[in-house]
Amino acid sequence: MRRLTNPLLQVRLFAEPAFSVAATAIFLPMVGMGAILFLVTQWFQYGEGYTPLEAGLRLLPAPLALIAASMVAPPALVQRFAIRHVLGAGLVVLAAGMALPWTLQQFTDLGYPAFAAALTVMGLGAGIATTVASVTLVSAAPAAEVSSAAAIEETCYELGSAMGVAVLGSTAAALYRGNLPALDLDGPTAAAARDSVGEAAHIPERLGGAVGQALLDAASHAYTLAITPAFLMAGGLAVAAAATTWTLIPRDLRPTENH
Repeated sequence: MRRLTNPLLQVRLFAEPAFSVAATAIFLPMVGMGAILFLVTQWFQYGEGYTPLEAGLRLLPAPLALIAASMVAPPALVQRFAIRHVLGAGLVVLAAGMALPWTLQQFTDLGYPAFAAALTVMGLGAGIATTVASVTLVSAAPAAEVSSAAAIEETCYELGSAMGVAVLGSTAAALYRGNLPALDLDGPTAAAARDSVGEAAHIPERLGGAVGQALLDAASHAYTLAITPAFLMAGGLAVAAAATTWTLIPRDLRPTENH
């Protein structure tokens, strides 16, 4: 077998447990975050009727909380507590935010305030977790391999988001079709409405009247019931990442002076 002196991917970095766990702590939560941001954006537009601009503005609680948490919390926390505890706690906060819509749905109808609260909590948890995971990943890599570590980190973000949209997005789509009641529409129109919430949101414009409104209400309700279990699954991934963090990251791992 031929070995390259400078391979594109330094696979040997994954032999270090702290590095592998940090990569996992980025990848698994990003599977959930990628799916949630995709699904909730569709809910804003098709379930609640917001324009793309209005939907984008309503996502702001997540990035604003993430920026605030990443700037304030990790620098102070990692100096006082072990990395494994700070990272694990951030992942648990992230999981709580992800599970919040499903939990609230058991007691009341969901509106924007519920999703705004969930996005804020997710942003706080993600700000802590992703920042500390990045520090851990770089700290666990040899100084000569920091650029490779950074490339692997970016791949975890991108691949995780794409996997989330594909897997959890497909799950939500299947649940949507299962939740949608029988529709008093012709075959092709009913099939289009059942195919996706986007199609169901546009059909009422053609139908108009009570029939169109009934379809819009049914599709919005079915989609709301479909996305919250996907949120809960995303929270489960974050909990799994937290458990892995507490189990495998060395107790004495600290940021180095170079990182």
